[in-house]
Amino acid sequence: MIIKLPKSVRFPITITELLRHPNDDVARLDPLLVYTYKTKIMEYPEYGVEVEVEKELSSQFDAPVAGKLAKWLVKLGTVVENNRFVSGLYREKEGSLWLTGGLVLRSSRLKSPAHMRFNSRDCVRCAARI
Repeated sequence: MIIKLPKSVRFPITITELLRHPNDDVARLDPLLVYTYKTKIMEYPEYGVEVEVEKELSSQFDAPVAGKLAKWLVKLGTVVENNRFVSGLYREKEGSLWLTGGLVLRSSRLKSPAHMRFNSRDCVRCAARI
């Protein structure tokens, strides 16, 4: 399964830590990677005064399904501009490779291809890189 980052992530992001290694078994909702992003927030340093400040925040991305991490499609320090593939997950029973946000996992528990949010062109492009 090719794993993609969700569209709700505030892009661009920078990959700061890869928490799993290729061939690691991954349970559903295990943390896979840590990333940082910049966002603007409102601060109130004085009563009645609003100041918009840009801050760098961090977050982690968790495995959407269980499986075996086949391959990372990103490296430390990679800046991801959109919800591209980050890894692949191999599902043993189905013998299929799933990619998610640049992560390749091997998994046997995905219930439906409808859980994948990419089209056939994305699959072909991603498969060509692996």
